[in-house]
Amino acid sequence: MLEVRHNNLEEILSFCLASENFNSGYPNQGDSEYDRLCHILQEVYRRIDLKEWHENDGLFDNLKRLLGIGIDRKLSTNELSIITTNYDVMIEFVLSMFGWHCYLPGEWRAVEDEKRQVAKQMCSDNKSHPLLCKLHGSLNWYYDPDDATKLQVENAILGGDYFGDMHKPTTVYLPKVSFRNYEPIRTPLIVPPTLYKMQTIPTFREIWNAAGKALEEAEKLVFIGFSFPESDTYIKYFLAANLYENVDLRAIEIVDPNADRIAVWDDSAGKFDWLVASTGLAITDLNLTLSFLGLEALTDPGADRFIMWDETDNQLEWGTLGAGLAITTNDLDLAAAAASTTNAVDVASGLITLDLEALTTIQGNALAATDTFLVDDGGVQKGIEYQDMGLIVQSAQTTQDLALADANTIMEFDATSTLTILVNASVAMPIGCAILLVMDHATQQLTITADTSVTLNSIFHPGGGSAASDILRAGGTAVLIKTAADEWYLAGDIIN
Repeated sequence: MLEVRHNNLEEILSFCLASENFNSGYPNQGDSEYDRLCHILQEVYRRIDLKEWHENDGLFDNLKRLLGIGIDRKLSTNELSIITTNYDVMIEFVLSMFGWHCYLPGEWRAVEDEKRQVAKQMCSDNKSHPLLCKLHGSLNWYYDPDDATKLQVENAILGGDYFGDMHKPTTVYLPKVSFRNYEPIRTPLIVPPTLYKMQTIPTFREIWNAAGKALEEAEKLVFIGFSFPESDTYIKYFLAANLYENVDLRAIEIVDPNADRIAVWDDSAGKFDWLVASTGLAITDLNLTLSFLGLEALTDPGADRFIMWDETDNQLEWGTLGAGLAITTNDLDLAAAAASTTNAVDVASGLITLDLEALTTIQGNALAATDTFLVDDGGVQKGIEYQDMGLIVQSAQTTQDLALADANTIMEFDATSTLTILVNASVAMPIGCAILLVMDHATQQLTITADTSVTLNSIFHPGGGSAASDILRAGGTAVLIKTAADEWYLAGDIIN
């Protein structure tokens, strides 16, 4: 169902005309709603101040330049045909400024002016002048009361006083219908955008036939605006039908959308429309240029590269591949790379391995608090900062030999036990490792015994003693530190 906008006078007028057609078969020249709306439209359009347009570089001046192609390109006046759905008299007035009249097809006669001297006429029945087909009528057209097959046209251009901003009268020449004191002779002949145009007003048939013939023979079309209201279903069919077999048409131009635009075919809407250059695109002269986050500045890098965002430069740039990566066609692949003192990753035959021995040895006294270690947590690799590394607590320990897993841990005992330090040949504990010993009991004690060939240093064995032993008393703590292959130091709450 056709929806009409309540604030669109032309669409409302379409429904008024349709209503009168159903009731009487022909619009009456009287005091109907249709007549009143026609008078409103006439008032709206005729009060357009042509002098203001003439003084400003706006629509009026643009139209002068457009219609001036007949002079600029030395066209014959009869080579120019103008088809419009507008009601105003701007086209007729502009052409008169070039010394041209408009040729109106069909039967019509001018409204006689007995009170004022006519300076110029806008329209003519001479076919050598530019053809003007006003498909929806005009605010200066009326029914001829003496002959229903003819039109009466308020054709005069008159001189009169115009009061500008300074309220000083200036003589201007305007169409008679544009003066504020103009009184219409009857209801203007305005046809709303409706399917029943020619059926309703037979006098329009010659106008529409002339427009159709002009479209069929046109070599170039220039559109000034090209959208139509939803109710105007016939005009779209009319254009398509008359252009369908035009084999001479060489160009179509769409005039000034008041900004740089690109004309595109909108298939979903079934029409041409203006394409707006969105973010990252700009229209410069006749060029569509790219300007997006530095992308337009990228040039051929001369090698396979990927695009990356450089936060420092705040733009897109070419990224460079590091060791172990390569671009093959459109794929990012692993490339062969040997481990080095700065790179523990070894890539060969598609396999990735960690070769930690290839890295430069880290000295303990060179570690910073934020240096990070790679650790294996039950098969899951994790990074841990040096400052966050703590000692593992081994609770409820019993009599045992010192093992590699005990290095750099806290060994907590809660019953009488013996801890034996084996020779390095049996258990190669790392030099520099430390074990914190805790006896978590009020009466029980821990005996620390060095194996044969192992030297144990303490306050009871100054200078070291082979196969010596000391006792960690109840509730005490002590630190056991390896300083050489088979030499240890014990300090803390020990007795002998």
